[in-house]
Amino acid sequence: ATLRQFAEGLGKFDKHFLETDFKYIDGLTKDKHFKDLKVVPVQELVFYGVKPEDGAKMGPGGVHLDPKDYHDKMTSNNTVIIDVRNHYEAAIGRFDKQTSQGGATYIDPKMRKSTDFM
Repeated sequence: ATLRQFAEGLGKFDKHFLETDFKYIDGLTKDKHFKDLKVVPVQELVFYGVKPEDGAKMGPGGVHLDPKDYHDKMTSNNTVIIDVRNHYEAAIGRFDKQTSQGGATYIDPKMRKSTDFM
């Protein structure tokens, strides 16, 4: 099965996935393909080791943007995008087209894992 078929199956599994804006990149060379896919239930998407009682000490977070607002911000010259995905993910899913057409400044710190940013 392909990732597209998997994503379609998610929509049949739960209607909330029908609204998910899945991103696909066609034409990648074999060395850029994901080698496998595992789906496991987790409490947090990214574990930073912060206890819930310590969360408030971190200060207020940013503003959540829905996909349309995020794409609008990408076209703004007054926006900076710091990509905290691991280096592999950033390399295959970059915002090159947006960057070449003007808009937000893109920064890739080339991290091994997102916790390196802390």
